[in-house]
Amino acid sequence: MFLQKVLKHSKLLFVTMLVFLVGQLFINYKHGVVFSPFYHYGMYSEVIEVKDHYQVWEIEVNGKKLKAKDYSIQQWDMLVLPLQYYEGIQKNNSLYTTDIKRLLGQLHISAPEKYFINNCNYTQFEKWYAARVTNITHLNVQNLRIQYRTYQYKNHRLVATNESLLLAQLCS
Repeated sequence: MFLQKVLKHSKLLFVTMLVFLVGQLFINYKHGVVFSPFYHYGMYSEVIEVKDHYQVWEIEVNGKKLKAKDYSIQQWDMLVLPLQYYEGIQKNNSLYTTDIKRLLGQLHISAPEKYFINNCNYTQFEKWYAARVTNITHLNVQNLRIQYRTYQYKNHRLVATNESLLLAQLCS
């Protein structure tokens, strides 16, 4: 047996391996306890429950809605992720005025807003995004409409609600 050979070779190495082995067995038994150098990796964590509603970006080019199935995963991410990031800019900017500025004031630290506020010009973003859509879809973008729509799960189907946030409607 391997461990017997290790014991004959070095008692310190044998004890070290035994401690590591027992630690790894303990981590596997506890399911989720993690501490270095012992880690438990699993492929399956839990069942994903169906939510009662989902919010998704809808991109409409020249009156036709783009479908994720028509593009690779990378292309679809390149279409949707900039919208998510742009939406997050306003949320992140408000964090400065609500929390960071107050906390810095209490610590008597003055830091210019330029370090915390992201100045993304909406008009520049629209132009850039329209060019990006053209580049990815290879469509001549004459009209671009972007909405953040809510879908509800009813009768085993996703049904669009009337709730939507219109991010942009561009006509070139």
